Amino acid sequence: GAQWLYQQAEATSDGRFSTAEAWFDNIAEEQADNPFAVAEAKQDQHRDTGLFPLLTIDEIIARPPPTFLINRHIPDVSVGFLYSRPGAGKSFIAIDVGLHVAHGLKDWNGDAITTQDGAVVIYIAAEGAFDLGNRIRAWHAAKGLAFTTRFLVIERTIEFMKAEDIEKLLRTVRAAGVKPALVVVDTVSRAMPGADENMQKDMTLFVKACDRVRDEFGCAVLGVHHAGKSGDMRGSTVLRGAGDFVFRLERKERSPIGLLTCEKQKAAEDGWEEPYRFDVVDLGDGQSSLVPERGDVVVGPEGALTPETTRRVLEAMRAAWEAGEPWAKSSRGGERYAVRRMVADFNFKGDAAEELLRTWTAMGLVTLG
Repeated sequence: GAQWLYQQAEATSDGRFSTAEAWFDNIAEEQADNPFAVAEAKQDQHRDTGLFPLLTIDEIIARPPPTFLINRHIPDVSVGFLYSRPGAGKSFIAIDVGLHVAHGLKDWNGDAITTQDGAVVIYIAAEGAFDLGNRIRAWHAAKGLAFTTRFLVIERTIEFMKAEDIEKLLRTVRAAGVKPALVVVDTVSRAMPGADENMQKDMTLFVKACDRVRDEFGCAVLGVHHAGKSGDMRGSTVLRGAGDFVFRLERKERSPIGLLTCEKQKAAEDGWEEPYRFDVVDLGDGQSSLVPERGDVVVGPEGALTPETTRRVLEAMRAAWEAGEPWAKSSRGGERYAVRRMVADFNFKGDAAEELLRTWTAMGLVTLG
């Protein structure tokens, strides 16, 4: 029988085989004082039973609700994307998010930030932005804060298509002895040189690499990506499908105003949009940079501007144009005066209507004839 075979092997193996090893689990010294260690090791050893786990409704309902690194925006353990046309300011938004988290600030533009003590941000500046230093200096100047050691930059191209590069990234972070709450990849295209963004296979490999980073550190991964000629996110739809969140930034060239739209949010409501100012900060040495700030528009007694109100106003403008009676840009237009129409038809306050028209004009949503 088996016992006889084990005994023969032990007798003839010069100590390389022990019968006890065939019958008992080996308990490491560090596990000896932990009464649960053997059970945990045994569970890990036999984790793959060849069966899929079946969950009851009670088990599903008992799960805790999703938690956010930044409320409404970035779940604390997730992979998502922020994209825009080149030059719209997506990197400014990503840096702003990262520095808020790294400084341990309580909120980002009014939305709560939740991090563990000592959490850091890893910013992979794959494009090696020549003015990254100015952007960071401008942000600290605008906020009146000293530099932090918890915002760490890797100014190298890390190829997310290569497993060895991802493992090197993980080793680098572990060696630094830090726990990232957020890893920013700026940009997606620079992190996958030679790959075809339109190929589902290539983009799937990129997403798997992001998942590897997320799972290793239990953090959020934010990919900064470009828009295509159509204005939608460039490349395969794999990114949009795999993302836990997707944001689009629209901003006309040199405009001080941009619009951030939540196109996808698995863990909360999506479909909303909010305006952002891009304020110029003078660094005092002939240098300057931009710092984004959310700009809430209060339109009247009902409160802040909503996407639904925006849609209704713009549809009314279009309908008036198509009817041959376009809204007028000055009070000389009488009843067709745009501000008057917004006050009478949509319950705006007069100064809010004027400010909003200036904002929409700067963004390119409205053209003055």
